[in-house]
Amino acid sequence: TWALSNTGVLSSSNPSAIRLSYTILSTETYGQPPNARQPTGPGNFQPQMLSTNDDRMNQVVFAAGKLYGGVNTILGSGSTARAGIAYFVVTPSVTEQQVSAVLSGQGYVSAQNRDVYYPSIGVNNSGKGLIGYSLSGNENFPSAAYSLIDSTGFQGPIVISKAGILPQDGFTGSGSDHVARWGDYSASYADELGNVWFATECIPTAKRTVLANWGTYITRVTP
Repeated sequence: TWALSNTGVLSSSNPSAIRLSYTILSTETYGQPPNARQPTGPGNFQPQMLSTNDDRMNQVVFAAGKLYGGVNTILGSGSTARAGIAYFVVTPSVTEQQVSAVLSGQGYVSAQNRDVYYPSIGVNNSGKGLIGYSLSGNENFPSAAYSLIDSTGFQGPIVISKAGILPQDGFTGSGSDHVARWGDYSASYADELGNVWFATECIPTAKRTVLANWGTYITRVTP
């Protein structure tokens, strides 16, 4: 958890008194996620898997006094390993000299026989929101999905807001490993009315190009 304090000096001609501090929290276990699965289907390159990249934090939101974030992670092991999501709810406290933080919620989002990945959390001023993410599996084409969350953590269940209709078969999966690039740009935002909007990649019912067939789906939820 990082904090920038004494920011009032930013408007001065010599803002040297600004302070950057951090603290480290111990959390649940998370780690490098496996590639995600998808069904086969008609297409150009037929990649077998979707890349989930790594376990970096992609987006953090500060709402109702708490920080919310999520990362890709591995769930299970060996032949049963799948991609899932680890999420964290942190309550920070800041003085002029330092930041402290308490882990007030954490957990995992997982789906039986499916992969969920690239989380993005949006929370409104009432502390209610969602985790938006991509979902796929042996029987699910790449889809847009979400689960509700509040200040205590995951509230479930998994909701598919836009079911994919085909596999990702664009040119990024034409390499020797047959692992296709996927949407690590998922994003969520709460508006002034308390709605939460999120956008994530899926394979829609839209006209494709020769080399690509992916799309972005936008979902609005009122938690």
